[in-house]
Amino acid sequence: MTVFAAMLDALFADASMAVGAVHTRASDGAATPVRAVLKSPDRDIDGFDTRATVATKLAEVRVSELPAVSEGDTLTVDGTAYRVKRAERPDADRLLWRLSLTEA
Repeated sequence: MTVFAAMLDALFADASMAVGAVHTRASDGAATPVRAVLKSPDRDIDGFDTRATVATKLAEVRVSELPAVSEGDTLTVDGTAYRVKRAERPDADRLLWRLSLTEA
């Protein structure tokens, strides 16, 4: 285990940083319990000589808990279901999925 993986394990174990969630695959309905770090950053969109600010919902999930994720899958947190719009692994060590979510 790398020092980065150990650090992520500590962060995801902290109840003030991560929450329990359930990932459900769209392809076959298989459900997997995971820990997720949720974020809700605002995003500015420019176009047609105007700017709009849009609220977004992101989740980070460890690859060790969720080896595969696809667009259309569902992440349920505290009874609220979110559809995965995009899934990407942003880090070089391939430790985290970064999921772009929308309410299902």
